[in-house]
Amino acid sequence: MKGLFAPLVLVVSALVLSGCVTHIQPYKPKRRAYNLPVPHAAYDGAKATGSLFDPSGPGVRLTTDARAQAVNDLVVVVIDENATAQRDMNSESSKQSESIANLERFLGLISKLQREYKDFDGANALQLTNTSSFKGQGRTSRSDRLQATVPAMVRQLLPNGNLFVEGHRVVLVNREEHHFYISGVIRPEDIDGNGQVRSSRMADAQIEFTGRGDMTAGSTKGWFSRMLDYIWPF
Repeated sequence: MKGLFAPLVLVVSALVLSGCVTHIQPYKPKRRAYNLPVPHAAYDGAKATGSLFDPSGPGVRLTTDARAQAVNDLVVVVIDENATAQRDMNSESSKQSESIANLERFLGLISKLQREYKDFDGANALQLTNTSSFKGQGRTSRSDRLQATVPAMVRQLLPNGNLFVEGHRVVLVNREEHHFYISGVIRPEDIDGNGQVRSSRMADAQIEFTGRGDMTAGSTKGWFSRMLDYIWPF
């Protein structure tokens, strides 16, 4: 009984401590460093000497629309991604072989068999027939679709006027945290009058939808099950 006391205390302590663990750790937003193949000199937005025009002043956009065109401007990315893949495979093979061997002498058994059995023919004493066939058929199909609206911020102005944007969105519903992330390069002319751009118009796009919480943990295999799947040969 004394030998079971220490393991029992350890188990109870582990259960109590696991209940004190926070549900979800603080979310750390992803940051993507987008580098062009050819470096360029960035414009710092400073006024020229003796000039009264301030390119970063509040009235610089009096003659322009409200579309994103500068660093830290907002643009809403409408995500509508649909991926469908299907693959069919058929395989069929067959093989047939037949061989007849003539046994004239085999340790003296042929002559003895011929004396005992008058109808025994040593010319066709050994006959082998082998027939094998294989037929296989496989099909795999997968369809994924993601629809969301994620506000993004202009992180970088490219030399040709394109914009590198990046956006995050975190939604917490019933102890389940959903993470939306998107980044890529867009053209200012693809932004509509409502300040929106479709994800299909983005280049070098990275779109991620992940989650963590009770539902995600419940639908994920434990470490022991994953280890068995890795080492189990059957």
